[in-house]
Amino acid sequence: EQSDHLFVPGGAANLAYNARSLGSDVSVCGLVGDDEMGDRLRQILDDAGIHTAGLTAEPSRPTSVKLRVWAGGAGQRHYQQVTRVDLTNKDPMSDNSQQELILYLEGAIPEYGAIVISDYESGVVDGPILDYVLPCARQNSKQVIVDSHGDFARFQGVTAVTPNQLEAE
Repeated sequence: EQSDHLFVPGGAANLAYNARSLGSDVSVCGLVGDDEMGDRLRQILDDAGIHTAGLTAEPSRPTSVKLRVWAGGAGQRHYQQVTRVDLTNKDPMSDNSQQELILYLEGAIPEYGAIVISDYESGVVDGPILDYVLPCARQNSKQVIVDSHGDFARFQGVTAVTPNQLEAE
């Protein structure tokens, strides 16, 4: 029997990875844990040419991991996902991490053509972050695209929101 492990960025990092693969200059801003998975994610993004200076390591928070188990192989043409286990921490971030992210955004927002907010409700895209990002983006005439998995009302005045089917209904 064969067992392979494949590590790929998920959530907001997946979006950044895809945008970079299309040739965009991409920078990420968010939280990771001070752990092996956080280091691994940072390395994958660095190797792809994605700027990771905006990733803040929060020691008390593990890096979110979504483990997918696939079955298939010998004689089967396709693999099938059997299960997914999400290991996430949805606690609010620390005040120190919040200030680090805002400080990073202050310098980064004017440098990029657009801001994409990918919100998986993991305690990062909160009131103070949005209270900074949205007005700053407007002041700098930046488009803001939101991939939200939560309350759309938080994103007043953005350029576009990309709901999934359930949210759109």
